[in-house]
Amino acid sequence: MIDAHAHLSALSMASVVDEVVSQLRVAGVRHIVLGGVDPDDWGRQLDLAGRYPGFLTTSAGIHPWVIRDREPAHLQEMFRYLKERAADFDLIGEVGFDFHKDQSASQKAKQIQWCEQQLGLARSMLKPVVLHVVRGHDQMLHLLRNHGNLLGIVHAFTGGQELAEQYSRLGLMISIGGRFFNSRHGKACAWLKDMPFVIETDAPLKAWPQHNSKLITERWVFELRSVAQQLADVFGASQEQVFEICDRNLAKIIQRT
Repeated sequence: MIDAHAHLSALSMASVVDEVVSQLRVAGVRHIVLGGVDPDDWGRQLDLAGRYPGFLTTSAGIHPWVIRDREPAHLQEMFRYLKERAADFDLIGEVGFDFHKDQSASQKAKQIQWCEQQLGLARSMLKPVVLHVVRGHDQMLHLLRNHGNLLGIVHAFTGGQELAEQYSRLGLMISIGGRFFNSRHGKACAWLKDMPFVIETDAPLKAWPQHNSKLITERWVFELRSVAQQLADVFGASQEQVFEICDRNLAKIIQRT
């Protein structure tokens, strides 16, 4: 099993992360792709990658929630640091837009500005990206067309076939988690069989216990297998076949040891 998007480096995981990694490996999880949030998170990712070589794909980016809530001077300092350290990471992200709480023109302009700078950095360094897009797909597709030649993953995808195809034509792969099957597009999704995709958990989820490694691991693996089984039911395949497809798809974007 491979998890294409999770936050093993979240501060809430610090006290149990070693136990969780050990238990996830025993349960059959072979690799996890991380989503980047801010400089503190990036540092924890590098620490974990050093402790678990080959198990993690690291990602450094300024998350849209951070951009939404921070002042321009602070963001400028973060971006300067990102440029200095980007070579140490496998991916650039989470990059994108989240207009769920604030759809004002000023907020949209702010997020677009910093997203465009991060996409430009990714392109200049030939790094794949991890996209976080909530209520901003039109803006994201516009920027991607301007930046061209980018590979990456669209995290927590809940859209339909037409949107997925637009991302695919631009080199992006959709990442499917439990949210997808709770959306209206998850009800009729046979089209996914012909679409490059990966599976994610976005773990640890907020409702999970923060200090019980056994329960965290159980829910993590259950989330992965639940999504795989729902896809397997749609495809008329097995869970193992779905995981094999995800493995091959992810290998088109990132190199793993």
